[in-house]
Amino acid sequence: MTVHVSDAMRGLLASVNDAGLRSRIATTIDRLIDSYRTVDVDARVALCAEDVLFVDPVGLPEIRGRDAMDAFFRACLDDGWSFSMTLDELVICSNEALMTWLVDIAKAGEGRAKLRSTNMMVFTDDGLIRGWRAIFDTDRILAGAAA
Repeated sequence: MTVHVSDAMRGLLASVNDAGLRSRIATTIDRLIDSYRTVDVDARVALCAEDVLFVDPVGLPEIRGRDAMDAFFRACLDDGWSFSMTLDELVICSNEALMTWLVDIAKAGEGRAKLRSTNMMVFTDDGLIRGWRAIFDTDRILAGAAA
């Protein structure tokens, strides 16, 4: 019986998942993480659709469009913030993904912390990020993360 249920779920997922789109989304996530490693805001923003909607963290005002995202990320850098991401889990279903990453955060003159952040993302057919909502809470912040 377990085999039948497993096969039925695989069939259901095959009906909504396009292997090509799944690959494009996974590549976008890899490039997103790399853009943080290389501190490349241009590359990060280029991974987003023109009409991207970004909320980080959920509860703050929405950031709409590539230009606004670009300004947000550059303001973070200008304020002395730095980020390093490590992918913890990636779940892709159709054109959406649930991604959890571990974030090493530092702010010049204020120290470091580690954060576990879950991100809900929606993608275009080309694999660009159309919607991105970051969710984390105080229980996921650890002070004094290693450099």
